[in-house]
Amino acid sequence: MSDDVKHECAVAMVVLRKATVAAGDRGGTKLSLLMEKQHNRGQDGAGAAILSNNPNPGEPPYWIAKSASATPLVDILGAIGKRESAQDERIFLGHLRYATFGKNEVAFCHPFVHEASELARTLLLAGNFNLTNASELFETHRRKGAFPTSKADGYLICEMIAHELGDTRSLASAIAKALANADGAWTLCGATGDGWAFATRDPHGIRPGFYLLNDDFVAVASERPAIQAAF
Repeated sequence: MSDDVKHECAVAMVVLRKATVAAGDRGGTKLSLLMEKQHNRGQDGAGAAILSNNPNPGEPPYWIAKSASATPLVDILGAIGKRESAQDERIFLGHLRYATFGKNEVAFCHPFVHEASELARTLLLAGNFNLTNASELFETHRRKGAFPTSKADGYLICEMIAHELGDTRSLASAIAKALANADGAWTLCGATGDGWAFATRDPHGIRPGFYLLNDDFVAVASERPAIQAAF
């Protein structure tokens, strides 16, 4: 897979495999590095979300920030640094947006979120993709009884996967079924509210995606040098 930089969005994800025992924001720092090292891939918007292992009932199971300002990455890195971090934070998800659909508005910034009363069906999704049959997928999803409130590709993919999660507890099966008829290219990263993270690419591997797996971290990014620099 080539590392040539094109006009594409960037994904970044860090999963802590061990409980944080030392002081400091290990996951937030790594996510910030992954995003900063990919800043050339998107200047139209940025977003980040962080999920905890043991969310408190009555509170959102995640922290999220998005920006579509003139300096979105600066905004998000600042928000990550200023947030009140928790010891049980485990999944760190980030995105840099290069606008190919819609306006430069926060509504089009990733991660997209599907809220549900069950943590297993609460879904956050960020991706670098281009669907060539988004209209057909939209109509298929609508015919299943859904009422989509946006035609943005990212929102649609998030809702399609969440819909399938209602029929199966297998996250892998839900993703495979939701994307079975998708035509295009994608690298997707996401997580469920109950603490499962995932990354997937289109069957032809058109969109770039690289990962690191060691005893302490799982990391995913659109560019290999970003992972090398952060880890």
